[in-house]
Amino acid sequence: MRSGATDRIRDLISRIPLPAAAGAKDLLACRLSVAAGEKFSKDAHHANAAGEYLGALVWYGFLFNESPEKLTFVPSEVGLEFAAHLRKVAWAVVCDTAARRGIEMNK
Repeated sequence: MRSGATDRIRDLISRIPLPAAAGAKDLLACRLSVAAGEKFSKDAHHANAAGEYLGALVWYGFLFNESPEKLTFVPSEVGLEFAAHLRKVAWAVVCDTAARRGIEMNK
């Protein structure tokens, strides 16, 4: 059952400012996939496999200062194409966040 909550969530998501980094297009695609109903959580408090994977990819990028795009592991619950998209988004977020904080990342 859809309610006004879906519209409010879409409105809030649309207000998230996108960085001027090269990965902004991927971030927008991720934002739109969330607005279109892609789920990143099992419930209101826990990430599902895609959300956990995305979080791990971001951690990987920051901890090892390398792009997670080259990684080959994909959780069985996450499709290959969506996993590739999440790897790109994760690295775009890592690079943008690092740039805003004056941290140089390997490109």
